[in-house]
Amino acid sequence: MVANGCSERPGGESTKANKGSKRDETVSGAAMRRTTKKAGLSSEAREAKDMIRKETGIIYDPHMVKHQCLWDPNYPECPDRFSKVLERCEALGLLSRCTKINPREATEAEILTKHSPQLLEILKATEGVHDEDFLEKLSSKYDSIYVHPDTYQQSLIAVGSAIELVNAVCGKKIQNGMAIIRPPGHHAMKNEFCGYCFFNNVALAANHALEQGGISRILIVDWDVHHGQATQQMFYEDPRVVYFSIHRYEHGTFWPNLCESDYHYVGEGRGKGYNFNIPLNQTKMSDADYLAVFQQVLLPMAVEFGPDLVIVSAGYDSALGDEKGEMEVTPTCYAHMLSSLLQLANGKVVVVLEGGYCLKSLAEGAALTLRCLLGDPCPYLPKLPPPCDSIQDTILNVIYAHREYWQCFQFQDTYNLKSEPQDPVLCSVKSDGTVDADETKDDEELDTVARHLPVVKYLGSEERPESYLTRDCYPIQDKEFQKELDAKLNILITNTKLTFAPNKVCLVYDERMMKHKNAPEPSHPEKPERISTIYFRHEEYGLLERCHRLKVVDSVLNGESQSGIAIVRPPGHHAEEDEPCGFCVFNTVSIAAKYAVEVHRLKRVLLVDWDVHHGNGSQHTFESDPRVLYLSLHRYDNGSFFPGSPDANYTVVGSGAGAGFNVNIPWNKHGMTDADYIAAFHRIVLPICYEFAPELVLISAGFDAAVGDPLGGCKVTPEAYGHLTHWLSALANGRVILSLEGGYNVTSISYAMTLCTKALLGDPLPMLQPRLAPCPSAVTTIKNVIRVHSKYWSSLKFDLALPKENVLPDAELSQKTEPFGNTNDMESFKIKGEGNDSSYVNANVITEISNNVPFQSPTELKGSYMLPASPTNEVMPNSMAKLNLDESSSPVKSDEVLHSSQCLVSMKEQTKSLESPMELSEDSSNFMVSSVSSLEGENQVWSQISSTSASESLEMITDNVSSFEFTTKAENEDNPLGSSLVSLPIQECKANIPKVSETDINFPTLYSNPRNIDANSNLQIRTNTFKTSPKLVAEGQVNLTSQADELIRKAADREENRPGSSREPDAGGSSVGGSGASGSPGQPQNLVDYLSDNLQLLLTGQMHAVIPLPSCPHLDAVREVPARGLDVQSPCMECGSVIENWVCLVCYTVHCGRYINGHMIEHGIETTHPLTLSFSDLSVWCYVCEAYVDNEAFYQAKNAVHRSKFGEDMPYAYGD
Repeated sequence: MVANGCSERPGGESTKANKGSKRDETVSGAAMRRTTKKAGLSSEAREAKDMIRKETGIIYDPHMVKHQCLWDPNYPECPDRFSKVLERCEALGLLSRCTKINPREATEAEILTKHSPQLLEILKATEGVHDEDFLEKLSSKYDSIYVHPDTYQQSLIAVGSAIELVNAVCGKKIQNGMAIIRPPGHHAMKNEFCGYCFFNNVALAANHALEQGGISRILIVDWDVHHGQATQQMFYEDPRVVYFSIHRYEHGTFWPNLCESDYHYVGEGRGKGYNFNIPLNQTKMSDADYLAVFQQVLLPMAVEFGPDLVIVSAGYDSALGDEKGEMEVTPTCYAHMLSSLLQLANGKVVVVLEGGYCLKSLAEGAALTLRCLLGDPCPYLPKLPPPCDSIQDTILNVIYAHREYWQCFQFQDTYNLKSEPQDPVLCSVKSDGTVDADETKDDEELDTVARHLPVVKYLGSEERPESYLTRDCYPIQDKEFQKELDAKLNILITNTKLTFAPNKVCLVYDERMMKHKNAPEPSHPEKPERISTIYFRHEEYGLLERCHRLKVVDSVLNGESQSGIAIVRPPGHHAEEDEPCGFCVFNTVSIAAKYAVEVHRLKRVLLVDWDVHHGNGSQHTFESDPRVLYLSLHRYDNGSFFPGSPDANYTVVGSGAGAGFNVNIPWNKHGMTDADYIAAFHRIVLPICYEFAPELVLISAGFDAAVGDPLGGCKVTPEAYGHLTHWLSALANGRVILSLEGGYNVTSISYAMTLCTKALLGDPLPMLQPRLAPCPSAVTTIKNVIRVHSKYWSSLKFDLALPKENVLPDAELSQKTEPFGNTNDMESFKIKGEGNDSSYVNANVITEISNNVPFQSPTELKGSYMLPASPTNEVMPNSMAKLNLDESSSPVKSDEVLHSSQCLVSMKEQTKSLESPMELSEDSSNFMVSSVSSLEGENQVWSQISSTSASESLEMITDNVSSFEFTTKAENEDNPLGSSLVSLPIQECKANIPKVSETDINFPTLYSNPRNIDANSNLQIRTNTFKTSPKLVAEGQVNLTSQADELIRKAADREENRPGSSREPDAGGSSVGGSGASGSPGQPQNLVDYLSDNLQLLLTGQMHAVIPLPSCPHLDAVREVPARGLDVQSPCMECGSVIENWVCLVCYTVHCGRYINGHMIEHGIETTHPLTLSFSDLSVWCYVCEAYVDNEAFYQAKNAVHRSKFGEDMPYAYGD
């Protein structure tokens, strides 16, 4: 019988756990133990029973060799490209393992969905024409084109084949498939042939899936070395399609030489944020560079997007040896890139051949791609070199351009171009992860956070000649160079082992392990049912007959089985070399790792431990052994979570030769979700693992972070565990073994381990929930781990700060397709001006209808519906004097004028998905409306508003609204981000105002002030922000119009870089008119001036008091103010924000308030520091007491802030 928790010495002192035993956690977790059998589990996990891998489809037409250049036999786009691919696939026995899909010609109607009738007719007229001079002359009108008498028919077959393959996948006839077709298609534009392409095969197939295949979201990944500008153009305004292209660019000097191929072209209208360009600005990019793009950009975005279908535009001209691409991607790398995508979209993946002109590398790369589709393990990829500096720049540029649209790109710190020095060092980060913003010493204990400045550089030319060359217009390698390349490719191909084991998965289970139980305490969480339930779940899902039954490690390493599952107990990863601990007697996985290293002579073994508890025993076993990389994701809670040892922190990296080979990813709060674990995998686990290049992967598969676990307190779903397993299965030639550790909700662990087995068997997995985002605490942990381990792993080189300002130029396509969506109804959204003029508005009216709903940034708003974009994209002129919604045409009829520069009505959150990457795009051409539901989720306010009169509509909209808030941005060369927030009371004075008309609140006058406030201002309707006196307004003592004008004028004239705020502070009280830094250096503003500037707020009752507690039990926590004092201009340590910052009175670090990114709240939770001081209004909040406190103990800190803010000491108000 095993003792509960850790073993004890005779004196009763625990030898390992100093923070309570693992068993003790069940006491505080009593509520979670009351979960029912299926509590918290998604239906997807249960429905995965019927998700079994289908066949892989293949489609091609032998007649495609007919298309060739009649006047130049050496033309690169030649029939051998097609035949050599088929020959290699046949030689590897791949074609016979596929389901053959019959090709067909596309119909003219299908072609016309993305191409013009004129283009179709031009190519159609060449069918059967053998006049070579005519065909060459016609070809010379287009860039890199030749036309053959059979080109039209073969182009139709290429499109039809792509559509048929997509139909077969969407119709669930096959699992996935590959179209080996030509001519290629991704350069073919709506009105123009281009780049060997006539009709856009992928774009037409994708459009067919959207319109007729029941698909709503498509991810197109284009890894051809040339930018698929035509595919980009065809979906540039379509939020249903993410187009992701990795291509050689060299700042526009590489074909197709377009400015629009650069990273800052992110889409337009409703498609803004959905277009990704990854421009490669140097040649010889390697596997490491391409995989870095996948890990840092593509995979995080793809998981957040949640596509229903993945289409790969598979060009192989970035492969080693291609004379056009001049890159060095190996054939094996293509399999790894594709493998990472195979579990997206329930496994619905279609690969369509594009370019590739080195026949040997093309054939090998395409064959390994098909092999991957068939479910064969990815060939072993040797240790990768560091990603090059150029790819670092590109990846950071792309993240910068897209971070406002995607939640997954919020890891980089930010900096202010104006207020911070141009030195690349932002701050110093100590080895323990703490930051000292003032430390500049050269110390080996300090690392630095460097910063990156995105630059757009275009060196190409978009001038078009009257005619194009039709022969001898391509690079030619000299014969000696070709000979060297051929020899290199032969060696590479010969050394790539393409064998795989006869058994996909080996499974171990022994009923004798059921005998281990705690007889005196039958309710002990480590009980026999843990393994029996997993076994029976495997049996229910029909997996036992699909698995081999042998000793796992020997079976895998001897080549009998590809991977293994060990359903074993008791768990092992807490067991030390000399004593048991935490339900563990012997350290099963550590023994297996040592066996692999010492008996099977493996040089590199990866041990991934995702049990919610840190595997202290496993870490201690290998902490100085560089042969075993131990990587643990666990709950830590700043050392208070079992096993309660500082060894579990991210600062512990191993010792001696093993330094850097111990990677801890410690979560410091409960409730971690799929998004947190997936973010850690993409940002840390996969980059390090690929750089390490293991020969065997062992997983300490504890499932106590799963939904409903009584000990873990986290929320990871079974399907997430399946996806993590799949990503790891690409390593080590697929040699992956999972061994059960913890997990104490028998239902959760049975589903979780079953889905891991299905992942190893190659079955499709349930889709992850889209639009998930890691929590701030997880982001902090991940950044800390990266900063500590970047010195050991070159793949972690992307943690550079990015500027807060927009430094990118405007991006407009040279050719544009029709805007997505029906624009026939746009008349209903026009706003009428004086006279008969009308224009589409670009306004920002945010309406929040629920009490206690804080202002949400565009990244936080949920459940909105985006209406069609304006076809004209015109911006309302500031000079328009009066505006009102045209009641005859607008769905919202109102006597109230809400004027600004972008119109948005945001109401209470519903769960419907948004057609935007981050729930709400800030695109200026969109009029957005989000639905409002009652508490029962049935009645929609929007439908009520649209059916009522103008006055009734105003009443409904303002029913729970207490004030208008104006956020005005006054941009100038010295203050690019300046802003102020002012408020107008509405709700309490509404009953005393007979009618509010356009002249009562004359919003256009707000833009006539001398500082020329920009049209990017936000008008918000907020709930219960301030209380005011309706009597003052009713009696005419306060005029809303003059008050608005006065406040806006004063806000614009205040000191620069003063982002004013009248929103509620972090802790639930109110503060008015404050800011992160209301005074600017050299122009201090005293308190009298400040109150004078805000006199109207005092008169209207908007500036009011909160009575603080005179004391609290936590005053002893206050520490001395640092000698350097306090600076209200200091940015938030995590995100760099200078708006609504607070300073901790214990450690004096600065963090932003909850209405920005909530980093001060996160700091309070993680450090348990109780007291924090607001830079806005000098109030102090106690997190423990949950109240404001004002005491003499705070005077020193308050005075330091007061001096920074107003340039003088704060009056002492605490007696003598």
